[in-house]
Amino acid sequence: MDDRQEVFTKLMQTYGKQVWRYLYTLTRDTHTADDLTQDVFTRAYQSLDHLRDPAAAQTWLFTIARNRCKDHFKSSFYRRVRSSDRVDAEDPRRTEDEVLQHIEQHEVLSALFQLKPIFREVVLLRVKEDLAFQDIARITGITESTAKVRYQRAVRQMRKLLERGGGHS
Repeated sequence: MDDRQEVFTKLMQTYGKQVWRYLYTLTRDTHTADDLTQDVFTRAYQSLDHLRDPAAAQTWLFTIARNRCKDHFKSSFYRRVRSSDRVDAEDPRRTEDEVLQHIEQHEVLSALFQLKPIFREVVLLRVKEDLAFQDIARITGITESTAKVRYQRAVRQMRKLLERGGGHS
């Protein structure tokens, strides 16, 4: 395996799941997240020579992911065909604790998905991916202070939604 392939493999192993989760949260569709993740890593491989600082790989990949997601939402295909929300059937073999945990997670996700995309994205990058506001700013193309403000507003909105009934509209 040459150096380029080795670096790329390490990037996929290290950040593949994070990129997928990020794209899933933005698109709310597993198939779309799968396709976009594959596209992100294809583009990353093609542009691997542009990655000057390996320490910035995560930010670089999330920037590619964000741009691919924006392109997806602009596409005529997306505007014509929107995925429907699917509700999983409850599994009767689940324990009560698992069901309660599932409900709590669903309520938080429901509240998250009710946020405007600009707020949802910042929450996802901050909480789920544990990125610093400086990195979030680089990925999203906003200032660090704007990232902080969006995060604070998003948290306040989510609290209100959850207090009003678990994040359901």
